[in-house]
Amino acid sequence: MPVSWNEPINCDLTFCILALVQPSLRSILDKLKNVAYMRLVVCLTVEEFVRVSRQAKYSVVLLPADNLASHEWCSLWGVVSLLDPRPSILVYTLKSNSRMWASVLAAGGFDVITTPFSYEKFSDALLSAEDDFNRRIAP
Repeated sequence: MPVSWNEPINCDLTFCILALVQPSLRSILDKLKNVAYMRLVVCLTVEEFVRVSRQAKYSVVLLPADNLASHEWCSLWGVVSLLDPRPSILVYTLKSNSRMWASVLAAGGFDVITTPFSYEKFSDALLSAEDDFNRRIAP
């Protein structure tokens, strides 16, 4: 069951933020809840994320770069890339290198967030990603 902090969320009226936060990275939830609690939908598994992604429209999607098998990563990226309208994709990682960063951006991702994770870092990244999304869908 996806976790949200302001039930019920009407993502048709207000675009939501969809995040995959695996149990091993649950400490990230505290920071995310403080930034986007009213519009945050959190999935704990890849399967749940794929199912929930089809149920509403999202302005931003947060994906982990760590702890995913390559087939899971490719599956997630494909699912998100086909959403209409396409959300801004933020990738968060415990360890980053320039090759990973470049590959995320080259594939159409909006940005990569690296540790240490903080309220300010998530807030700035989410606001920038939402601005990008709003510019792309504006008539």
